[in-house]
Amino acid sequence: MSSFSARALIEKTRDKKPLDQAEVEYLIKAYVDGTLSDYHLSAWLMAVYLNGLSQEETVWLTHAMRDSGARLPRGTSQSASYWIDKHSTGGVGDKTSLILVPLVVTVCEKLLGKGKVRLPMVSGRGLGYTGGTLDKLESVPGFSPRLTLDAATRALEKNHFFMMGQTAELVPADRKLYALRDCTATIESVPLIVASILSKKLAEHLDGLVIDLKWGSGAFMHRPEDGRRLGESLVAVARDSGVDAVAVLSRMDEPLGYTAGHALEVEECFHYIRNERRERGLDRVTLALAGWMISLSSRRQVSVEAATEACVAALGTPELERQFIQMFTAQGGDWDAFLRGRESARKKLNVLEFKAPRSGFVSRLDAGVMGRLLWEIGAGRDRVDAHIDLEVGLEFHKKVSDRVRAGEKVVSVYHHGADTAKLEAQLASGFEITETEIEAPNGSVRLSMNEIDGTDFEAEAAQKNVYLIFPKLWWCWVVARICSASMEIETEIAYTEISSLKASTVVGHAGKLVVGKLGKTRVLGCVDASTFTKVIRWQKWSFPTVFGHLGREAFAHQRCRRARRYGPARSGIDTRSHQHDGEQPAYR
Repeated sequence: MSSFSARALIEKTRDKKPLDQAEVEYLIKAYVDGTLSDYHLSAWLMAVYLNGLSQEETVWLTHAMRDSGARLPRGTSQSASYWIDKHSTGGVGDKTSLILVPLVVTVCEKLLGKGKVRLPMVSGRGLGYTGGTLDKLESVPGFSPRLTLDAATRALEKNHFFMMGQTAELVPADRKLYALRDCTATIESVPLIVASILSKKLAEHLDGLVIDLKWGSGAFMHRPEDGRRLGESLVAVARDSGVDAVAVLSRMDEPLGYTAGHALEVEECFHYIRNERRERGLDRVTLALAGWMISLSSRRQVSVEAATEACVAALGTPELERQFIQMFTAQGGDWDAFLRGRESARKKLNVLEFKAPRSGFVSRLDAGVMGRLLWEIGAGRDRVDAHIDLEVGLEFHKKVSDRVRAGEKVVSVYHHGADTAKLEAQLASGFEITETEIEAPNGSVRLSMNEIDGTDFEAEAAQKNVYLIFPKLWWCWVVARICSASMEIETEIAYTEISSLKASTVVGHAGKLVVGKLGKTRVLGCVDASTFTKVIRWQKWSFPTVFGHLGREAFAHQRCRRARRYGPARSGIDTRSHQHDGEQPAYR
């Protein structure tokens, strides 16, 4: 008989008192085996929702859920390879996984060698109006995501990837807890979200994880600060669990890509792979994620920039196209049957063409509205076991910032006999035209350190006619420290001119960003005092003057000392070598 009292543990969390590891493990184990009832866990979940959990408690919860079932086997023969996965918080038209699997496998084989990287991808189905990766895959006739763990291991050994759904063996605690959270209004809790996501990823025995955090009208997080907060926790817990993790923020205010709808998105991915048609937002998000996946897979020996360049070079090659088709055929999919089916689908589907009421620039194509329209025509589900229509969907002929003429086609809706008047009204409610061009919302994807309190520095700089070109030399900070006076300053931007960025309270602090040259290299710098400039490589460094709230101040300085002493390979953020005095790594 257990010495733990469910009531006492609920009271501790309710009263904001920390649980220890054994107590957290008891709650999960006892709930999965039926010792504790739904009402016990419902009360505890609500206490967590209201009061949160510490990072340490979140790690214990994640591990307890991970250990509630089997884990993907990883034998000694596969120990030398690097296992990496990607997770997305979802959105309308989010099809990146279908491109990333063949792209990352192809480029990693070229840069790192055949079989050096494995992609065990456990994906989910769509709920509401956000499409699921498994649903898109199943639009190819014959494709089966239902693999046993033994079959998944064989696929990983043979093809170096698999695409499967969660099985009854993997993390049963998550299935039970998610259903309970759904009916007790405790879904939107950061520690519970973190544990749900990472318990499944940790069950894959990963070495690395890239997290795509989406925010905006078409995502479940509507504000960038919510995405950053979730990302900070995901990265910290993953690294505390021995997984090298990176989180990327991307906007979901308009649908991603030119299509939304399962079969339509698979078609679009095929055109992207063949380098025939690449929508700007999908292109930037995909390349950002692929660059990080490949860089982590190389154990950070290959830079993100070099990895991204290799990805662009791979587009349109026969090797990549073969890998894309193999993603389906390796699990029973018939690609030729899919292509034939798309031809016949176009003949039998009804098409509603929504046209621009006047000329101008598209200023809004609301992802949330388009997502709800997808649900209306049958492409979304309100429960996991509901039937969905894999053929219907939306095609976007114009995206935000595009010029449009009156009467020009903007959106095509492919449906099976839906109420067209209702569809027209929905489309009109999510679409706007202005006389002046605006920035595309999905055209700017960035690491969260590139954004402070919702401020996009690239956009701010562009408004001031400043073009930021960042150096690729790891020792640039050292050079700047030695010869900062020789930096040729071209443009200065006071912190007070950047919306939402608080002015420095440090006495004598100059408080400005500068753009200029250090020799022949163009750089961005933070001026602390009038006599000293810190040069920043945008995606590599963080400093307390601007990025302090993203990580501990001492971390930035220790990072710089490590760069001078060890070089770039050993100065990259890695949880196994960069836990300085219990500090949390800067979130990247």
